[in-house]
Amino acid sequence: MKRSPKILLGCFLALLLLGTGCGERPPREVSSPVFDPRSPFPELAGTKAKKTTPREKESAFRRVLAGATPSQVPTQQEPSGQILPLGNGLLGELPGKPGSWTWAADPSLTLAMHRGAAGMDALIWAEAFSPRMVQSPSAEVRWFQRTIIPEEMEDLLDLATIEGLFGRGLGRRIARETGLDAVQAGRLLQLVTTRTGGLGLGFHSAREGSSGTRWNGRNSHGVTVSMARSSGTWGRQRRFPTDLSRALGRLETIAELSQVAVWLSRAGNAEGAAPHSGSAYLLIGSAAAENDAIGTHLAVLCARTPDCSVAAELASFLGSLQIADLPRLQRLQGSSAGDPSDLAQSAGLQIRPTGLLPNPEILETAGPPAAKPPQ
Repeated sequence: MKRSPKILLGCFLALLLLGTGCGERPPREVSSPVFDPRSPFPELAGTKAKKTTPREKESAFRRVLAGATPSQVPTQQEPSGQILPLGNGLLGELPGKPGSWTWAADPSLTLAMHRGAAGMDALIWAEAFSPRMVQSPSAEVRWFQRTIIPEEMEDLLDLATIEGLFGRGLGRRIARETGLDAVQAGRLLQLVTTRTGGLGLGFHSAREGSSGTRWNGRNSHGVTVSMARSSGTWGRQRRFPTDLSRALGRLETIAELSQVAVWLSRAGNAEGAAPHSGSAYLLIGSAAAENDAIGTHLAVLCARTPDCSVAAELASFLGSLQIADLPRLQRLQGSSAGDPSDLAQSAGLQIRPTGLLPNPEILETAGPPAAKPPQ
């Protein structure tokens, strides 16, 4: 029995429509997780976020625009706290009573400290990404962890460090000039290229101190914030490792590291005062734009007496992180209280002054050209 051409045509059209309906569809947009700035703080984890009215949102938006085009957009409300430049295109707002927070910044580091009734009880360390963050993010993150908690990352040598232990690499030159073995020379090189020179900030994680949780997502300004928390104690900075400190004097013969070696010989054996003594927790992570070219490493330390007294202010700071234009950041850096090393020293911390900053990329330098053999 022959089928009608109309029936066959109808079936063909039906199949065509079904194929179109089930064919290629535009990819679904995957929404980024939202970063709740209260979540990393145990004191605030169960609290609800304060709702922002449309008028408050408009005022905040105008304040951000005011930093870029002050002559075109009038501000209707002044910020309630201090605006901190974080380098590499970011800024944050730090609330609190006038004078309770003090900060200092240079192009790569912003340091903020809170002083309570018993002295310093909270610290914010924001260090701009180096260019290596795009090329080798894992090595860059480990470099920052060595800055804050060196004893936990000290023995792990990065690939660039290992490569530098051969040929005419910087690690090889360190081993030759100081008499250290290859592993010791690699450890030494990795520590001295951090801003704390391998001394850390005096925080020591408890054996079971890590929460095992990492909070990651975009804040209300579209900046991706990622933080992890560890509990422990906060006290004096550690001394420079004994097996490496004997080599600091001979390190002065290497031009790239001579000034750092002189500074570290003094700071690494100093008996500084403890910025705090007792229980504390550390938040460590980063804040970045989508492509990671704009961003900063973050470390937040807060004393527990028995809780962090400024947890709400710190959460507000994380929630306020946003992208800023370069002229505004430069203006803000101009209002810094001085060099971050001076502010740190006032609280008993030793960090390298701005003028003594070997870039972490020095790990990848091949060193000077080899001398030509005599003819």
